[in-house]
Amino acid sequence: MHLLSWNVQGLGGPLCKRYRSRLRQDLKKCLPSAQVDIILIQEHHLNASRISQYGTFLAGAWEMFWSAAVGHGETQGGVCIAIADRWKDVVIQKQILVPGRVQYIVLNDARLNTQWGVVNIYAPNKATDRAKLWDVIRQGLPKVDHWCLAGDFNMIEDQQDRVGGSGETIHGSELAAWERLCLDLRIADPWHMHNFYRPTESLHFSRSNRRLEGTNMARLDRFYLGECLAERGGMMQIIAGTTFSDHAPVLMSLMDNVGPKSRKLKIPNSILVKADHRQ
Repeated sequence: MHLLSWNVQGLGGPLCKRYRSRLRQDLKKCLPSAQVDIILIQEHHLNASRISQYGTFLAGAWEMFWSAAVGHGETQGGVCIAIADRWKDVVIQKQILVPGRVQYIVLNDARLNTQWGVVNIYAPNKATDRAKLWDVIRQGLPKVDHWCLAGDFNMIEDQQDRVGGSGETIHGSELAAWERLCLDLRIADPWHMHNFYRPTESLHFSRSNRRLEGTNMARLDRFYLGECLAERGGMMQIIAGTTFSDHAPVLMSLMDNVGPKSRKLKIPNSILVKADHRQ
C-alpha cells in the first residue's frame, strides 16, 4: 500500500481550476511507478464553494474527502484525503475532527484481519495551540486497532531533523501532550525504523522554505505508525523535483506481507535528556 502526504500551500483561490491542472501535473511528476492508494493533502486554502469547482486531483475514480479552509475569509488551512477507487469499499468511517486541520478515515482491512485508521493533520504554528491539538486528537479518535498519522506537524522531535534556523525541538507542555498521544496510540516515526529503507535519491528534509544551501530546513512533514503497521516494513521517501509548493511530498510504502516483528524505534533526545537528569 502506498500513501502520499503533501502540504501544497494553497490550490489557487479563485484560480482553483487552473491550479487543479498544475497540481495534477506535479503529482504525476513526483509519483513513482507504484500506484498511490491514499493521498493526504494539507493547506489547500479552498472554501466549500471552491471545493465544489475543484473536482478530483487525478484522472480516474477517486473519492475526495474534504475539510474546507477556515478563518478569515475561509482561506486558512484546509485538509483533504483522496482515496483510490480500489480502496473505497474498505473505508467504513470518515470524520472531520478539527475543521480545516484534522480529519480521519477508518479502514476494515481484510488482509490484516483488523481495522486501522489514517489521520490527516495540519498542525498550528504555535506550540501552545499544537499542545491542545494533540490532546484533541488523542481524546477524539475512535477506538480502532491501529493508527497511521500523517501530515504537516510543524514541529520536530529530534535536532537531526533540522538544519539552520532555531535549534529548538518539541518541549514543555507540548512535549507532554505529544508523548500522551504517542503512548495512547502506540505510534512511532517509521523514518527511524530499520525495516523502512530510504532510497538514495530521497531528500533528508520535507520543507525548504524556499531558502537555498540548507540554511533553514526541517522534516516537518512525517508519518507515524502503530505497531501492526510498522511491523510490515516498507519504504520512506521525501520526493524532490516539484515546484508547486516549498514542501516536498512524502511517500510511505507498506509491504503487503507482515515482516519480522523486531524493529528499532528512535527515541527523541528530549526524552533521553530528561531521563539523564532523573538519574
